[in-house]
Amino acid sequence: MGLKLSRSRLSSALAVRFPGKKAIPQLQAEWAIQFGDQPSTSTCGRWLTGALPQTSDDLWKLAKILEVDPIGLVEIEVIQGEEVDSFIRMFQLDKWGQYPAISYIKDFVGRQAQWPHKDYLEKYFPDNPWRCIDFTHDANLDKNFYQMVALTSKVVEKNFAIRTFHIAFKQEFLFAGRWLQFGLMIRTPEKVLLLHINGDMQSYIPGDPLEPLRFETFFGPESATFRVACLHDFSLELLESPRAELNAVRFR
Repeated sequence: MGLKLSRSRLSSALAVRFPGKKAIPQLQAEWAIQFGDQPSTSTCGRWLTGALPQTSDDLWKLAKILEVDPIGLVEIEVIQGEEVDSFIRMFQLDKWGQYPAISYIKDFVGRQAQWPHKDYLEKYFPDNPWRCIDFTHDANLDKNFYQMVALTSKVVEKNFAIRTFHIAFKQEFLFAGRWLQFGLMIRTPEKVLLLHINGDMQSYIPGDPLEPLRFETFFGPESATFRVACLHDFSLELLESPRAELNAVRFR
């Protein structure tokens, strides 16, 4: 499984956070103010070429300074069946090999009594709690269809860098009502990207940087509660009769 920092998303986030300035010196200065130490210029240079930080702590610190979700900075190059198995083994054994920066996701995926995990935000984003919106599927009313959902980021300018949306579901009568995150979506002005826990990846190019992100999820034979979580403010709408020409990604 190929994992690296997304050069385009990192560069975009730096440009938004430090417009018109030399980004690396500003990043180092801000890091020193917030955390007391700072990464070397060569380390920052490696990040800009796609190298992941050596620890999840550094990835979260970088994300905090850039005011983005850390997983939104990570690019998954390709996922094949055996690579999904490898990732699952890393998760099960809590041995992350060359990817210690993403070891924190063990607290998000799998069955969770509380989701999303709050400890990381309390440490790195103490003034910025998760924004969560729930929606429900009542199988007594209808079942076995794909529901389209629109997520609208509450941004007032088009020069935002990254918005990351996590999605999970639970069924009260199974697994003691525990949540299961089954994917996430990354929104940039130029692209909508879906990453499913089963390895599926989909994307589309939005017509406008500020148009809603649209996705579809399956409303199956049993009732369920879904939750979307994001570091940034957003609104959610269930589209009852979406136009056929609307672009959307689908969790399938």
